Amino acid sequence: MKGRKKIIFVFLLINVFTLFSQEYYLGNRARFECDLVLGKDEKDENYMFAEINDVKVGKSENIFVLDRKNCRVQVYDKNGKFLKGIGRKGQGPGEFFVPSFISLDKNERLFVVDYRKVHIFDEKGEFIKTFKIDFRAYNICVIEDKILLLGYKNDKIFHYFDFNGNYLESFGNISMFTPESQPIKYKEYYELMVPMGFIVLKDNIYVVNQFEYKIVIFKDKKLVDKIERSSSYFPKRKIVERTYERGVSLGVEPWLFCFISGHKNRIYISLLTSNGNVIDIFKDKEYIGSIKTNESILGVDEKGRLYLADNTDIPILKRCKLTIK
Repeated sequence: MKGRKKIIFVFLLINVFTLFSQEYYLGNRARFECDLVLGKDEKDENYMFAEINDVKVGKSENIFVLDRKNCRVQVYDKNGKFLKGIGRKGQGPGEFFVPSFISLDKNERLFVVDYRKVHIFDEKGEFIKTFKIDFRAYNICVIEDKILLLGYKNDKIFHYFDFNGNYLESFGNISMFTPESQPIKYKEYYELMVPMGFIVLKDNIYVVNQFEYKIVIFKDKKLVDKIERSSSYFPKRKIVERTYERGVSLGVEPWLFCFISGHKNRIYISLLTSNGNVIDIFKDKEYIGSIKTNESILGVDEKGRLYLADNTDIPILKRCKLTIK
């Protein structure tokens, strides 16, 4: 009898460990109800994309879609009607080189981070100005009257600028995101250690460590909390040397890309990996389950509707409501 109790106890332990350290697939409990699809019209280039990389929704419910490969931002009304295109490939005023992410202010002015530049457009899509920065910026968010950029500069990852491009201050030490057990010779390659993305919710900044599944939370420029999870889709990663005919370069393996988005008390982590893609969902900082899908959540509007992009074949953007039973 004692032996049987021991077996049952071990079985329960294994199942509890599996639930909290791996994947709990929501399956039929999760339902997407989509009311808008963009990208299917192959006859009109205004409704076509090459690679959807970011989506933001303004107070008017206009939808701003960053097409990174086409170097432009396409704007649609809430019903999906094309309104205008902003930017094009080039290095002149209002032109993009390698745009990565976008943000909007309360007046629906558009801010585009473009490698070592930030471009600003007014609410009509007219170019206002570009200012240069002395580091590579990976992501951007406008917070009230300041611009927050993600990138490595002077051992920090977050940097505030005003709308004129004047540097204000930095925070978030890069050492928080340094991979464990890496050779000393790699420690100086801080560019590789910059997190993959961040969001701002209720004055908190959530940022994803790219070397292990950890969401670090800042408030008032200070580290206040973190969310940790173990997942087969997000193994511990490390910096590696890659040898080519022309020499050696450094990279991070295994391959993985992550998008973070959220609304109110929910956080969505979209993981793109060589083993498949998955969306992890957190509520009140607790993991509640995962959804297997080819789509990534690139934006959430004020109503909580999700903007899902599928770039696997012909890029398509969907607006959906997610219901979890």
